[in-house]
Amino acid sequence: MITLNQISKSYDGKKVLHRFSCTFAEGKITAVMGPSGIGKTTLFSLLLGLIQPDEGTISGLEGKKISVLFQEDRLFPFLTAKENALVAGEGPKDYLALLGLKDEENALPSALSGGMQRRVAMARALHYDGEIFLLDEPFKGLDPKTKEQAMALFRSLTPEKTVIFITHDKEEAKLLADDIVYLNEAVVLKDALPFDHTP
Repeated sequence: MITLNQISKSYDGKKVLHRFSCTFAEGKITAVMGPSGIGKTTLFSLLLGLIQPDEGTISGLEGKKISVLFQEDRLFPFLTAKENALVAGEGPKDYLALLGLKDEENALPSALSGGMQRRVAMARALHYDGEIFLLDEPFKGLDPKTKEQAMALFRSLTPEKTVIFITHDKEEAKLLADDIVYLNEAVVLKDALPFDHTP
């Protein structure tokens, strides 16, 4: 279980998170939602350790292997799709193929559409095969069919993995998440979603 206890974070005197407490269940998929500017990306950066809280503690991440998907694809322009996907390690499956990119594995990012680049970045996170997956707007730019394939892949990771993903899309949260965390004016409401994800 990942626990954030009384976390506060400010930028230039403006409070983004104030005495924020939350837990993320192990082996579950949790969506983080809320209006723009409310602190979702700050929360993401705190979980990654890219920034430190002004106050409070974060526990449950110590010694854990974390797969990350940022909002930006962050692909190496001089590496092929396959090389980008495998740059951090080779996972148990051919994720490029599972994401519909088998025929594009030798293409450079510049030859790929935005949605294809997103899938390469997603394949890289999957190949790294972390115990925890932190995903920031993972399905942006994907058409409905491809998004469905991608969400099915992440559903298949649990209960072995813990997945936390930021989204503005209520339908994504409904279809994929076991839990949902709403950020709203520094108030957090966490609701279990009674959705059955079986086909």
